Amino acid sequence: MPVRPRRRPAPHLLFGPPGLTAPRWLVALLLAGLLVPAVALADPEASAKAGWKTLAEGHAAEALAMAETGLVEKVLTKLIYLKAVALWKLTRVEEAWAVIQLVQPGTLPVELQASFPTDFEAIEQGVKDAKVAREERKALDVQAEAQRTAAADARATRTSRAFWLLIGGVALGGGGGGAMVFGVEKANDAAKLNLADATKHADYHDAFSSGRMFWYAGAAGVAAGAGLAIWGLADLLGADAAEPAPTARLAPWATPDSTGLAFTGRF
Repeated sequence: MPVRPRRRPAPHLLFGPPGLTAPRWLVALLLAGLLVPAVALADPEASAKAGWKTLAEGHAAEALAMAETGLVEKVLTKLIYLKAVALWKLTRVEEAWAVIQLVQPGTLPVELQASFPTDFEAIEQGVKDAKVAREERKALDVQAEAQRTAAADARATRTSRAFWLLIGGVALGGGGGGAMVFGVEKANDAAKLNLADATKHADYHDAFSSGRMFWYAGAAGVAAGAGLAIWGLADLLGADAAEPAPTARLAPWATPDSTGLAFTGRF
């Protein structure tokens, strides 16, 4: 009967739990090395502590990231509070207001309970200021649009008036010039009459008077036409001169560093 070879047992370590072979022990150490740092990094308490410290140093964006990382693992009131204040420091006022309303102040640590009312009121006031600023900007946009519309209507009116003034001036000036020429011709006809003939004296006086009247009337027409043309040209060139300047009011923006000052200007 053939003899089966005996299986060599796996080598055991001189340390570690009894019965755990070397390969299994190495695998256990490897898993522990990978998991322990991950658990430590995702510890919400550590995230909260580090986040508040980072926020105090002026790094709101990093503090916000730490708060969100900790909230993924566990919802802690101080992490919610941290997220709200970090959003406020980043001037994300509406988001900060939505988040801070989720905080239950009574569950905060004592040192955070003291600062919560101040931060809550500041964020609430910031939301009100932001709403006022939006309403003012909306009203200003409406006013600016009304001014642009009024300016466009004024330009159209002045351009149309200038066009007709120019046409009227040219027509009146042309008619006046024609009347002056006709008056000169009438005067020339009067000069051609034979004044030795006494019967022609009346014709001479009539023709000369008529020519003089036409000449004066034509000169007045030319002058009036020139005036109308100049008026129309001035209207056409100055159509944009009467456009009203838009106004602007710089309202205080809702930020933690806002001074609360505002002024109105024209530009």
